[in-house]
Amino acid sequence: MVEWTNSNLAVKGKRLTSIDEINAWLGIVLVMGVVNLNNRIDYWSTNLGLRNMLISRTMSLGRFELLSSNLGCCARINNPDLWPTRTSKQRQHQYNKRKKYPTYPVKPVWDEVLNNCKTKFLAKQDLAIDEAMIAYKGFKSFVHKVFMPMKPTRVGFKAYSLAESESGFMLNFFLHQPSKTPQKMADIAYRVVEPFLNLYHHM
Repeated sequence: MVEWTNSNLAVKGKRLTSIDEINAWLGIVLVMGVVNLNNRIDYWSTNLGLRNMLISRTMSLGRFELLSSNLGCCARINNPDLWPTRTSKQRQHQYNKRKKYPTYPVKPVWDEVLNNCKTKFLAKQDLAIDEAMIAYKGFKSFVHKVFMPMKPTRVGFKAYSLAESESGFMLNFFLHQPSKTPQKMADIAYRVVEPFLNLYHHM
């Protein structure tokens, strides 16, 4: 991620980052998830009632925003958004790549996290198949965005997941993508549990 982020920063002539700084950025994002404020700028507010000293002492707002907008989760050469689109053939190739791999901006990181979830956690016997929502309010994603009014997170990406019943740890997951022919729920369930079949789990 440091190499990919640096390639984005170098194109814009900005100061390059380091492993320590990316770790600090990730730490700030985690703290923001625990200490929830309405506006991201408030973590650096001059109002001491809003200001988060841990975040504001770790990194300036300007640097945090710069890293957020240039964070690289895949090599520039593998990102269809950065490919030349001068001809209709190039545009078609870009469209096909986006459609086949809708998570292309984060694919290497996504694959690494998913593989670790499957292999690094020793699950207990009882597992549950469920749906999950990943919050997203933007408009530039190739992943299909859904609105589910009965969920705590109402707008975002729907994912099908297999989780350990006791801890809620997600062992396997994939994103919902609409297709011309409706998917059967049995096929979806089988796909999400397949890596954990015949291992004496109760699902």
